[in-house]
Amino acid sequence: MTCQCRDDHLNNIMESDNLKAFGSAGEIGASCFLLTLNGQKILLDCGIHPKKEGYESLPQVDFSQGKPNTGLITHAHLDHIGALPLLTPQIPFFTTKASKSIAKIMLKNSANIQMKKYLDQPDENCIPLFSEKDARRAVRSLRTFSRSGTLQLRGKVFVNALPAGHILGARSFFIQTPTLSVLYTGDISLTDQITVKAADYGNIQPDIVIIECTLGAEENIAVQRNEQVMNFADQINYLFARRESVLCPTFALGKTQEMLAICDYLINSGKIKPVPIAINGMGAKITRIYRTYLKNRMPYYNPIEVSDLSYSTLNQLLESGPMIMLFTSGMLIEDTPSARVAEQILPSTKHGIFFVGYLDPETPGYKVLHNPMGSKIQLLKNKIPTEKLNPNIKSFRFTSHSDKTHLVNLVESLNPSKVILIHGEKAALENVKNLISNQVETIIPKRGDQISL
Repeated sequence: MTCQCRDDHLNNIMESDNLKAFGSAGEIGASCFLLTLNGQKILLDCGIHPKKEGYESLPQVDFSQGKPNTGLITHAHLDHIGALPLLTPQIPFFTTKASKSIAKIMLKNSANIQMKKYLDQPDENCIPLFSEKDARRAVRSLRTFSRSGTLQLRGKVFVNALPAGHILGARSFFIQTPTLSVLYTGDISLTDQITVKAADYGNIQPDIVIIECTLGAEENIAVQRNEQVMNFADQINYLFARRESVLCPTFALGKTQEMLAICDYLINSGKIKPVPIAINGMGAKITRIYRTYLKNRMPYYNPIEVSDLSYSTLNQLLESGPMIMLFTSGMLIEDTPSARVAEQILPSTKHGIFFVGYLDPETPGYKVLHNPMGSKIQLLKNKIPTEKLNPNIKSFRFTSHSDKTHLVNLVESLNPSKVILIHGEKAALENVKNLISNQVETIIPKRGDQISL
């Protein structure tokens, strides 16, 4: 009897409502959290860290108190799904149909990149985390929400998947028990994009809000969006008048499709002349998925899909007259298609490079934008660095996240009793905390922390 009471006591401790941070706590990358509600353990996302490789890129999961009963995936960016093949099919994961379609492409590509890196330069720290076969198995095991977006778990736990904006298929999760409710935002955009409408939470009143803070140190980005679009058009027209082209390095998922829609809008409204738009590889594949799910919001403008990235083909594209090239990667990572084109544009005074998204300070893209004229930047491996001589390098903000003003306004409107700030750099997290902590208990967890709810 004594032993049984002790076991019951331990079970009660284990099943207390709490949140454990495995990743994306105090930083951006490897999003993964274990939410325990009414005895049910729910894994929220399972991403990898974009700045790290091999096992160092994984979230630090700890299932010593029990394996998750269920997993929920907010969207298909790799920092939210990249570790999925290591956790399925042992854990049943749910997501939207669109996210499942995108995950198939993203995880296959991730497996291939990991293998290529390892074969090019074998290193025990970069052993592939999973194979293409593992990626296919993980996607097959993904379950999708019904049209209602609701899910009932054991222990009287109810999940409602709510539109999060951000990218196609993205959802926030409103999770309720008879005594507690939690909103996990994932990545959110509280303003409309052309391809994806803003997050919509209706009239929910969560007790706990777990909210991303990617742009917690910035403001007025949404207000400036229309102005940015017009500035973008003006700079394109300057190059087109000289019969020159523009390279827009873009992320394959989300940014390529939004920029295609922006360019389509500018052409159809007469703000820029109609010119060919070229996209490539992953960006082209995901664009086809966007067209499948967003028939009424994706433009009918048909881009050129470029598969041959040889020097002669790229040179021919640049010299064929005005063109917009939406090539991956968005940060000009070495040897990617966008880096190959940039390698030809950077030392020239012709054409332009227009950045349209976030640039990590450690990437070639950041150096191309910020380094002084005459500096040399490594864009292609095994080649000498490229000298920066081009005067037409610009940056525009077309974000798919919410800035601090929108984040603070959202918290105030939801009026929770506790807010947990995640998915942000230190300055962004502290900035949002300073703006709301006098109104509500606010916590910034570190990786490994367990927070009582």
